[in-house]
Amino acid sequence: MSSFYKTIYYALLCRLSSFEFPLGTMFSKWRVFFLRLAGAEIGKSVLIGKNVYVGSSRIRIGNNVRVNSNVRMPSVQLGDDILIARDVIFLNGIHEYRDFTMPVIAQPTTKAQPTIVEDDVWIGARAIIMPGLKIAEGTIIGAGAVVTKNTNRGGIYAGVPAVLIKNRNDK
Repeated sequence: MSSFYKTIYYALLCRLSSFEFPLGTMFSKWRVFFLRLAGAEIGKSVLIGKNVYVGSSRIRIGNNVRVNSNVRMPSVQLGDDILIARDVIFLNGIHEYRDFTMPVIAQPTTKAQPTIVEDDVWIGARAIIMPGLKIAEGTIIGAGAVVTKNTNRGGIYAGVPAVLIKNRNDK
């Protein structure tokens, strides 16, 4: 991403009111505009809340997406028609820990492939998505869930670690 536009985004725009507050929709449009200038691919009808961290040039956001406040998504590809609640974290890497002769802090961090979130997904507040996963079309992730594996199409996941609790088409 272009560092100039990214600097403006983080220094000013990401701190302005979120879209649910007065003038928030206008601030969201400014955030989207500057993120596009910085190199992010962003579709139409996208709302980006306050304090959203995007971090890398590998950001793609489809159409009709709402990213609420305090979301961390350093390397994601979002499809269309997605809701991401407050405080969701998409992790980008994991610390190595297997070398017992070296402190964990001194071991390298692995970088994963971007997380892919397909169309029509709802991710609940404070969910954590481990790096490099695929969240399948129609998935719902419950609030506070920790997703450690790829999801199934139309699945509803909850818990730590997140498990399939039912499918959206179940009666």
